[in-house]
Amino acid sequence: MVRLLRYIGVFLFLACFVWHSISGQVANFSMDTTMGCGSLRVTFFNTSVPDGGETLDEYDFYWSFASNSRRDTSSVSHVFSSPYRDTLIVVTLTMRHKNIEGKTATHSDTIRIRPLPNAWFQIVDHPWDTLIYTFRSGKAPSDTIVYRYTWRDVTANRTIRVHNNANAIENSGNRVIRRDTLIHAFTSNQVGYRTLQLIVSDWYGCSTRFDTAFLISPTLVVPKFFTPNGDGRNDYFFVQTNGKDLFRLEIFNGKGQRIFHSVSQSIMWDGIIETSGQPAPAGTYYYYIESTTGTPVRAKGFFVLFRE
Repeated sequence: MVRLLRYIGVFLFLACFVWHSISGQVANFSMDTTMGCGSLRVTFFNTSVPDGGETLDEYDFYWSFASNSRRDTSSVSHVFSSPYRDTLIVVTLTMRHKNIEGKTATHSDTIRIRPLPNAWFQIVDHPWDTLIYTFRSGKAPSDTIVYRYTWRDVTANRTIRVHNNANAIENSGNRVIRRDTLIHAFTSNQVGYRTLQLIVSDWYGCSTRFDTAFLISPTLVVPKFFTPNGDGRNDYFFVQTNGKDLFRLEIFNGKGQRIFHSVSQSIMWDGIIETSGQPAPAGTYYYYIESTTGTPVRAKGFFVLFRE
């Protein structure tokens, strides 16, 4: 009987030793968010459990965030850069005993980061002699996410329209490109500069917006002066177009000599004489504008170039 009890005691000791060795320390962590968009800051909390009879102070902890790592014993924050596509990032925590070689445990989890939606847009059509404008958004990422497009007239503080998905889908090779298009007729009392806004959001709650001012007019509106002095304000002779038709622009000095010409979808001059490459002197200049495609449009007159 004594021998049996001795065997039982040895067995229990070995069983406890094996159980203790198997259970050991447990590496673990929690985080304040598991998904976001753009540049995302995530805080991680170390919830690891030490081996029986030990404390966390007897361990070193190493965090691995994809391409970089750091050493910390408690909570740690990390900023993940905005990706170009939907990305899963693996985060790993390793706990390593300071005095016992090879006594380690690890735990991994994932963070999902999405790119910010693309809210940029521009005018793509404007039939002259009308106040009907067509605006088109930039490309949405080529994935299967549903995007909501909210178009707002900021000047009037009202929503023009909401699309729960892009209404223009293009196929480019193996990719599907989504754009949203707004066709909107302004009224005669809305002529002038108006600020439009596009808010694009996805079903994960990621959202971004783009605001820009447009000159709403049924005709070409030519500036009376410009100041190409490099201060970032009014540096170009610029005439807003519909972004679709081609226009011929010719500029003449006071002697009737043509100093600049272009054929483009944009009407713009930076104040440089095309033949010499030198800045045009201050003074009065004359312009002639004519559309070469689309609805016939002609305009001529003069403007003043100021220099300090």
